[in-house]
Amino acid sequence: MLFHVTLVHDAAHCPGHHPELGPPLMEALAKRDEIAGRFGVKLHSILNAAPEHIMYVVAEAELPMALAQCLVQLFPFEQQEFRTTPVTTIEDTMAFLQKMGPPPGR
Repeated sequence: MLFHVTLVHDAAHCPGHHPELGPPLMEALAKRDEIAGRFGVKLHSILNAAPEHIMYVVAEAELPMALAQCLVQLFPFEQQEFRTTPVTTIEDTMAFLQKMGPPPGR
């Protein structure tokens, strides 16, 4: 399943404002594929929306829990919000709609 994840932290927990938080984050991100693999997660993209203190991740996982465990290790600092939304590519959406055919009664 494909997920879009929004991770929000505040300035009090931002690696950009607290140099001691940077090295663990950089180490985890350098090992991101290894960490993701441990949880059966495929990372498609990690985006930083600085200076808004928001990170976005697009990833595939069998279970939201596996993705959550992966992301906790990738971002080893406190998150204020952690929103995981299942999403579908537009190509998969179009294929699904074609299989469904026209709505009943039309």
